[in-house]
Amino acid sequence: PDPAAAAAAEQLMGDGKALNLRESLILASWVLARRARARGEHEEATRMFLQAGQTVREMAESLEPPHLSALLGRADLARMSEEAQAQISRHGSPADGEEAARLFGKTGG
Repeated sequence: PDPAAAAAAEQLMGDGKALNLRESLILASWVLARRARARGEHEEATRMFLQAGQTVREMAESLEPPHLSALLGRADLARMSEEAQAQISRHGSPADGEEAARLFGKTGG
């Protein structure tokens, strides 16, 4: 990701938390995870992917079907889940892997 996108993502992280904009937090975490991965900052990439997954999980907890199915079946979240799980399987700890399975286990289903 380019520096402008990363800066925008960092801004979204701050604004999103303050305004409880979960959708923005997911996107910002994903962008920052990709940036960290590209820089070889694997611990940070893992942390940001898990943060994105936690935000998805929080969103899911407040939804009822069919909105829950729509969220968990989103193509973008399935893609993020695949990237996260690949990152964590290569560079994360066993605990990170367990957390990823808990957070991303139903995404893309």
